[in-house]
Amino acid sequence: MELSKLDPGETSTALTRSNGQTLVLLMLCGRTPVLEEDQEIDRDSISAQLRNQRLNAFSENLLEQLAAEATITVFE
Repeated sequence: MELSKLDPGETSTALTRSNGQTLVLLMLCGRTPVLEEDQEIDRDSISAQLRNQRLNAFSENLLEQLAAEATITVFE
């Protein structure tokens, strides 16, 4: 039940064992959707998703780099 509340990469410390004496760290690494038996895997769609994920990660990294190197000058 606790996993259903988590997003990928998120952790929870709401679980315990041994009558509450032991804290359990739970992390959801990722979710894999269950394919229906009649569902086909579309390789082009998966390829496009992976390409978009890589481009998104690249662009986020570039923006972080630009922000870190930015110089802000205020003129009055």
